Amino acid sequence: MALDPKADAAKVRAMANTELDKVAAYFDGVRTMAERADAAQPVAAVPLGPRVNLPYYTAAEQSAGEKLRAAAAAAIGRDPVGKTVLARLNGPDNKPALPSFLIEDQQPGVVAQYDFRRRAVVLDRSAVLDAVVETVPPRERSALRRSLSGRADLLAYLDKHPEAIATVVKAHDVVIVHELTHAWQDRRDTVFREMARGNLPDSQPLEYEEEAWKTKNLYLHSKLKNDPASVRMDDELKDYVLMGHGLKPWKTALFERLESDSPTRALQFQPLNSFVAGRIARVKGRAVVTSEEQRAKALDLQALTRAQKSLGEVETAHAARMKTLDGELGTAKPESYKALGTYYLVQALAAERATDRAAWLDQAERYAKAAGEKKLLEEIKKARESR
Repeated sequence: MALDPKADAAKVRAMANTELDKVAAYFDGVRTMAERADAAQPVAAVPLGPRVNLPYYTAAEQSAGEKLRAAAAAAIGRDPVGKTVLARLNGPDNKPALPSFLIEDQQPGVVAQYDFRRRAVVLDRSAVLDAVVETVPPRERSALRRSLSGRADLLAYLDKHPEAIATVVKAHDVVIVHELTHAWQDRRDTVFREMARGNLPDSQPLEYEEEAWKTKNLYLHSKLKNDPASVRMDDELKDYVLMGHGLKPWKTALFERLESDSPTRALQFQPLNSFVAGRIARVKGRAVVTSEEQRAKALDLQALTRAQKSLGEVETAHAARMKTLDGELGTAKPESYKALGTYYLVQALAAERATDRAAWLDQAERYAKAAGEKKLLEEIKKARESR
């Protein structure tokens, strides 16, 4: 779209679908019989149990990753909604069996992602480094940043500085909750497993994103209620505020943004289903001569039909899950104005600059008035008079 000003989203999506068709046709044509047989086997969601074959490359990476995972579990587990998020990933011992944590360079703007192939939460190295340098006084930050410019140096520093690990989690716990929701989807459903085997397109199902974004906002709401000082004034908070203006327009804007950012991967379940149906139709129409070709065709149809069925089951279950989740968000909405009023009051009281203090007290007052919280308004008035 950047190269062609006349291009529009529909054209880009049509081009993306054409490319998916080409990739699928090529993929179906070059798979070996053994690969076809493997793809046709029933696949289960990731079993709950001890993690094996951890996707670490070095001992330092493993040590830092395990400490990040433990710190994330401790921090998120202090919140009531966070406990629910963690409990979904419990192992046989009824304790959270979180996915592995990795630190790697991600695309610009991506703080973290869940890699379903490695079953790992991948944190962006730059975002981690930004959090780490906050642990030292401002005058020391430039030197620390330079000393940790190498990935190995950053990993070694994290391994030796638990306060840096804690700061990274504190800075990104809301995003981590989002990615742990994707990990739960992976263990709960078979869609990601079918993608990993090539039976479904490698995509970013928008309904899965809807669930993850709503879950992280529910977690953020709980933090605002129970520990407002722990909430950062960042894009996640802005998204929470926008969602409070109305779920439907928020969802529409979310889908449009994700489709614009990733037109080749961000797809809803229905278009994905249509794509798989077309792929099944092409395989059914494939001419065969030898018994080996007949067996290959049968295996392909078995694999694709099962993948399509799993996609349909998840689409149906998603509607019920969103009804429940939307109900929880609806219950939380009346509390949001009070929570935000309290949050901005806390920020104002901790502000170092008078301009920030005044601006945040104004924000606190607006939300307190919207909530009809007389006690909170009195606290804001006292805060104004104290300076």
